[in-house]
Amino acid sequence: MGKVRESIEQGHLWKARDRCMGMIGHQPYREELCRQAAEIYHKMGDYPRAGVYWLVTREDSEEARECIDWAIREYGINLPRQYRKRVAGAHLHREVVKRVDERLKQAGIKEGVWSLRRRKVPKESATESCMKDQFSKKAILLGCLLILGFAGFLLVYGFVRLLMDIL
Repeated sequence: MGKVRESIEQGHLWKARDRCMGMIGHQPYREELCRQAAEIYHKMGDYPRAGVYWLVTREDSEEARECIDWAIREYGINLPRQYRKRVAGAHLHREVVKRVDERLKQAGIKEGVWSLRRRKVPKESATESCMKDQFSKKAILLGCLLILGFAGFLLVYGFVRLLMDIL
């Protein structure tokens, strides 16, 4: 976040936006990053895009509400697709999901996109799945090392037997 703020202070909004989007790509549900992205887009004059990111935060300022209205008018039912990552309602704060559904329904979109009725609790968190991936990589590495160790043992054993037969 420090480099993003630094880029904003230097007036390099495009660089700040790119850095912030990169961070959102890795942490799409971090509210602080979404708020920062919304502020950057707002300063750039891209009000619909700012509204997309303010929509997934609990920000309730007049500025945020106006940008959210812009986003709803601009994108309509396709609004969630405008977010950097495909956002699953299960990962968003409950207040945010309710607000998104209410705002879309007010705009005439009958079915809420991130409806709580369809809200599924993920079977495992991102950290658990990452830990499983790391465990499987370590298990594969350990298996390879055991096979190489056994092959090395057989090579040394065969070489020693060969020397014993020669002598």
